[in-house]
Amino acid sequence: MRILHVIGYFQPELGYEEYYLAREQVKQGHEVYVVTSDRIWPFKNLDLKSRQRNLGRTYIDGIYLIRLKTYFEFRDFILFKRIKKAIKEINPDIIHVHEPRQGLYGLMVKQIGIPYVTDIHEYSLGGIKTKLEYLLFRKHFIRPVLKDSSRVLAMTKETVSFLRKVFSYSNSIYIPLGADDERFFVSYKSREKYRSVLGVAKNEILIIFSGKITPSKGIEIIIRNVGKLLQSGYPVKLLILGNGDSKYIESLKKVINGNEMNKAVMFLPQVHPSELYNYFNAADVGYWPLSPTISILEAIACGLPIIVPNNDITGTIVKKFCGVAIDSVDHFSDLELLIQNTQLGKYSREKIRDYFLDKFSYKKIAKDIENMYKEIISK
Repeated sequence: MRILHVIGYFQPELGYEEYYLAREQVKQGHEVYVVTSDRIWPFKNLDLKSRQRNLGRTYIDGIYLIRLKTYFEFRDFILFKRIKKAIKEINPDIIHVHEPRQGLYGLMVKQIGIPYVTDIHEYSLGGIKTKLEYLLFRKHFIRPVLKDSSRVLAMTKETVSFLRKVFSYSNSIYIPLGADDERFFVSYKSREKYRSVLGVAKNEILIIFSGKITPSKGIEIIIRNVGKLLQSGYPVKLLILGNGDSKYIESLKKVINGNEMNKAVMFLPQVHPSELYNYFNAADVGYWPLSPTISILEAIACGLPIIVPNNDITGTIVKKFCGVAIDSVDHFSDLELLIQNTQLGKYSREKIRDYFLDKFSYKKIAKDIENMYKEIISK
């Protein structure tokens, strides 16, 4: 098949679903294109110059990548030129529209007449400003794209509810997000090396948080609970890995009280995705108490036990053999039990890894989507 992915922002250097899926489809033997803007997503720590990418066609990991000139951008809404022309020149068998809230490209795909599927990642409207922007603006160009789409893929179970509530759309198909099983894997060599680099002794339990450091992640909850573990005599250390809100990071450092806590808590800046597996292998527990992140799936790809919220996004990931799903902010007893089970060696990295490969590998996800494409095209 000749497959075309259309999305507002594409940053293969950081991974994300649209890149991993396209790359896996190349491995399946398909001819794969991506049409996008000449900018990557507006991350807070990047200025416009840092976000710009070269116009035109490039070839990356077997994917034909076509970047078109941007002529308008507001927040994460972007308009870029000559989308219809690019699509007609490619003449794909099927089009995969990603995140149609990012621009009007979904409407343009709809007008061409080639069958297309749409994927949605959202599960909440967020704060008042974002809610108003969505309901007064974005909702009106997303709705017709959903209506005419051959399939609508909800990338979390909460997205299924979101589509039903916001768009009265009830025919979406749940396809889980995944992680790259070639980049994230079990490595005892990395475990030994990076525990030494981080100064973690063999008897110590290393807890890791990886992701954007923002208030929505609840990292102060992690720090307070690590303090309680230390007071209870558990030999724990905490690694907070990532970039984010500088004011929030300073406030977190103020939560760390006493010499013992100062020695136990480490802050490291974001590392390249290709290096992240080393830290997940060095750790004994992954801890994300509030907002979801793709790091959770990357962690279990490395066989790491996790503690995450018991909701439709992350709660469905956790099985007894790979961690704990928590029902409230006050979950110290759950964390303590996880630490005790870790000390007793009750978690098998190989079993957690096998579970990941069976449910969340992009090889499996790409195969499911390939079958969906074929069914659509054959009609």
